[in-house]
Amino acid sequence: MKRLAVIDGKSVFYRGYYAMPSLSLPDGTPTGGVYGFASIAIELIKQLEPDYVAVAWDKPKTNIRKRREIYPEYKAGRKAPPLDFYEQIPILKELLDAFGWPFYELDDYEADDILGTFAKQATDRGVETRLLTSDLD
Repeated sequence: MKRLAVIDGKSVFYRGYYAMPSLSLPDGTPTGGVYGFASIAIELIKQLEPDYVAVAWDKPKTNIRKRREIYPEYKAGRKAPPLDFYEQIPILKELLDAFGWPFYELDDYEADDILGTFAKQATDRGVETRLLTSDLD
């Protein structure tokens, strides 16, 4: 049976970002989050040995509009990550491209929604699916 691993990119990136020291390139560009993400993701991929890997991401700002219409307190009070968190995302996308792992983000959908959709579609096609996330919701 074929296997698909879908990574909740922002969730794993957050975990890696806060777990790693402030690493940077010689020019000062921060890379700790990218290194942390890569370390976590590669270890999980080694263990799971999937045939396919995809990364889902929460698209900035647009992903919570509908949820806030239903529940106004949704994600209320969350602190924004430091600026160097966002500075690393283009580098992460380059890394994912080098790995051959597609990156998915959609207006009005969170990574959780994308993970669930991929899991359902893959299962319907006989593909075993593993979701990699540290998200609690």
